[in-house]
This record gives sequence, structure tokens and C-alpha cells, in this order.
Amino acid sequence: MIGLNRNVVKKIDRARLSALYTEKGEDGETRLRKPKRQARYLGADTFKLYGGHRYATVVIDLKTGHVL
Repeated sequence: MIGLNRNVVKKIDRARLSALYTEKGEDGETRLRKPKRQARYLGADTFKLYGGHRYATVVIDLKTGHVL
């Protein structure tokens, strides 16, 4: 719609998600950031990828909206 290649949009989104949910460990490896508190209410959704031959599941904290 705006003329960007889908790979550019994918890289932008990956960088955004990485900044929100990952951090560098003491050994220099990238790790998922631990949540500040335990989730009380969970939501899960499974959806198709690539024409229905592959599936993905996402689990979120319903109160905060954070992806777990």
C-alpha cells in the first residue's frame, strides 16, 4: 500500500519486537526478557501460516497484552 517491500516491513517489525521482549545476557547472547510478574489470565490463539500448511500459536497475558 505504501510501496515498501514486505521484507523491509518484516525487518522493522522484528526490530520492534526484539527491543520490547529481548535483552543481552552476561555472556552476550540475546535472551527473552523475563516478565515483571506472573500472568494471571492467559489467552491463546492458533493461526495458519503459508496457506494452511504450517500453524503458529501465540499466548498472551490478557490483562497487560504482553506476548508470553
